[in-house]
Amino acid sequence: MNINSITQSLLEFRKSEIKCSQQSIVIAMLFQNDVVSTVDMRDAGVMTPLQIIGSLIKKGAIITKERRNATDRSDRLYRRVNHFSLIGWENNE
Repeated sequence: MNINSITQSLLEFRKSEIKCSQQSIVIAMLFQNDVVSTVDMRDAGVMTPLQIIGSLIKKGAIITKERRNATDRSDRLYRRVNHFSLIGWENNE
C-alpha cells in the first residue's frame, strides 16, 4: 500500500464512513489516534478487526499490539483487549 492509496482511504473516511470499506476505516483510525482497540473498531462498525489488522501487516504496515482493559461507548468494561498502534509502513518498492 503506497501513500496515495492511504491518502485516498483517509479522504473516503472523511466523506462518508458508511460508503468506505472497513479497511479504510481501520487505516483512518490508526492515523488519527495513537492507539486503537478492537472495541473502538467495533464501535466504528468494523466487524472483523483482527483480520483487517492482519491484512494490513501483510501489505507492509508495522503495527504493534498490546493487551489491556478497554471500555465501549456504553462504558462497559472489557478485559485484555488488543490495542494497536501504527508505527509506519515498510518500503516495498
